[in-house]
Amino acid sequence: MAVDGQARRPSPRPRSSTHFHVDCGRALSIETDPKIDLVGPTDVMVQVHAASINPLDWKLLSGYGRGTPLELQFPAILGRDALGEVVEVGNEVTTLRPGDRVLGFAAKTFAERMVAPETA
Repeated sequence: MAVDGQARRPSPRPRSSTHFHVDCGRALSIETDPKIDLVGPTDVMVQVHAASINPLDWKLLSGYGRGTPLELQFPAILGRDALGEVVEVGNEVTTLRPGDRVLGFAAKTFAERMVAPETA
C-alpha cells in the first residue's frame, strides 16, 4: 500500500501461533506454540496474505479419503496455494530474499506463516 507516495511494509508479527481447541462452541484449552523455525537450508518462511480453497481441501474435510493414506490426522492444517511475503530464508536459498512477494503451491497454507521449499 502506498501512503503519501511511499510504500509501506506490514510490521512483522511474532513467530508463534495460538491454537484454540473448541468443543460444541466452548473453548477447552488455549495453547501457544513456540517460535516457528525453518526446517532446512533451502526453505523459506512466508507471511501468508491469501490462500485458496481447493476441491481437495473441502473433500478431505467432508471425510474423503477415510481409511486411505489421504485420511486427515487431526490437528490438520489444510491448504495448497498461498500468496504472501518472504520473511526469512535458509542459508542456501539463492533466488528469494526477505521482502519478496511470492505465489506458490505448497502444503499447510491455511496459516499465518508457512515454511516451504524455495522451489515451491
